[in-house]
Amino acid sequence: MNMIIYAGILTIFLIWAHKTLLQYHAQGSVNTQDTLVSNEVYKYKSSTNQKIFYTLLLYLTCYGFISLNLWFYQSFYINNTASTIAYNIASFQSKQIKNENIADKPMSYTEQSGLGMKNTIELISPNRVKTRFIDVAGLSEAKEDIQDIIQFLQNPKIFSRLGAKAPKGLIMSGPPGTGKTLLARALAGESNVSFIAASGAQFEEEYIGVGAARVRQLFKLGRKHAPCVIFIDEIDALAFKRSSGKTSPWIAQTVNQLLTEMDGLNEDHNSGVIVVAASNRIGALDPAILRSGRFDRHVKLELPTLQERDAILKVHLQKIKFDPKTRPNILAKITIGFSGADLANLINESAIDATKKNKLFVDMSSFEIAKERMILGNMRKSIKMDKKETKLIAYHEAGHAMISMFLAKYETVYKATIIPRGISLGHTTYHPQHDKYSYSKQYLEHSIATSLGGRVAEEIVFGHNGTTTGAEDDFTTVTDIAYKMVTKWGFSKRLGILNDPEMKLIDKKIIECEVQKILKRSYKLVNFILSDNEDKLHHLANELLNRETLSGKEIKIIIGPIKNYQSNN
Repeated sequence: MNMIIYAGILTIFLIWAHKTLLQYHAQGSVNTQDTLVSNEVYKYKSSTNQKIFYTLLLYLTCYGFISLNLWFYQSFYINNTASTIAYNIASFQSKQIKNENIADKPMSYTEQSGLGMKNTIELISPNRVKTRFIDVAGLSEAKEDIQDIIQFLQNPKIFSRLGAKAPKGLIMSGPPGTGKTLLARALAGESNVSFIAASGAQFEEEYIGVGAARVRQLFKLGRKHAPCVIFIDEIDALAFKRSSGKTSPWIAQTVNQLLTEMDGLNEDHNSGVIVVAASNRIGALDPAILRSGRFDRHVKLELPTLQERDAILKVHLQKIKFDPKTRPNILAKITIGFSGADLANLINESAIDATKKNKLFVDMSSFEIAKERMILGNMRKSIKMDKKETKLIAYHEAGHAMISMFLAKYETVYKATIIPRGISLGHTTYHPQHDKYSYSKQYLEHSIATSLGGRVAEEIVFGHNGTTTGAEDDFTTVTDIAYKMVTKWGFSKRLGILNDPEMKLIDKKIIECEVQKILKRSYKLVNFILSDNEDKLHHLANELLNRETLSGKEIKIIIGPIKNYQSNN
């Protein structure tokens, strides 16, 4: 701003001086026609004014050059030191707090360093945090852990009666999309306190001292607005494990500053401030940050159960116009393995599909299309296959469906189709009868058998030389299961109980031999079932060729009565 003012003054002066000299020159030219004395006077005046003009011009030029150097030195050298950056942040924040009313709108504090790097911390006042526990479906156990912290924030005297202290921090971990950020906002909303949000990546800085200064400023802001919740998302980017000789000095300094701020010498240093953090990779965090006294509560979030998926779907279904016949419990059964974020996306994608097709409301077919798009990809309408290849795919999927039907103790067939999607030329969908948290040996062997059904069906109908590469993913799945059965889960009679996934304790050839035993046993069972029911295999494949897609109920009707082929191994 000073440079702009200086340039403006200098420009105005030069214009004025130039006009003045022109006026003197014109006046002198007229007078010289009268007398010689007038001409001498003109020359004297003109010379004097030129000296004054060039003297002032030289003075202003020197002044401008010095000012420019001082400005350059201040902007690109002094501002890059950590102390000056911290001072600038504090000055900016104090001005913002005076000029803005945080009860009206959320505030964003921005640090601008000399190299143009920014760091934004979002402060949301209590009445701006609208999220409540009612907006967070499921996660009942996590809500119970958080409820104690809410009571501490609302009325700390209740627990201090018996000498209890508020937890200093709470860290949430789990797969992506399970609701960690949503729970943190609900915590602030239920507690009716200020909410300060930051990301772990905002503290990464190559310049020593900058990251630590940002950590100090974050906690200073939290103490100023106590009681409040400081939420650090993706904390693994800020406090990952330090290793001797491998950790950069600026990273170690930032981590050390965070440790000091959370558990310093002054016990009441952060009174009324609760630190909540979230991470998808808790194993990457420094052990010092996870100890009691810093993060006293560890909340582990898992993928939602059947009942929780039902509750989550009901929350999101309220935001769209859906068919009254839609049953959320059915949607919950066909979305095993979906996170809360996945379910929200499923509802949105189904609404988009229904809108594109000009439907009056979102029906079950739109939900199924959205689910298949999320798992497998878009329908490949441009692909053109000849009749022989289409027939082979139909037998492949029929083999999967039949084995699942004949071994239908744990999973049932939901749908089989030969319509290409994503990288798949066809697929068969199975649904477990209920959520599973542990797996028996028989269940794993049935899973291997179902995955091998497609390749065995190809061999029975087209011969060994007529098989294709379509079973690549199936082979990857069964090999992975068989190796884990041998090296991790102790399902090999020869090797017994052991956990050696890296195959360091046992000879690799012995492990490979045991894996082949499992795969060959399952292959033999599948070959026997399909050969014994070859007529049903042909019937089901022909129906797939005619109708392209069959539901589980339709497949069951086509196959008819089935025998019981349970593995006894």
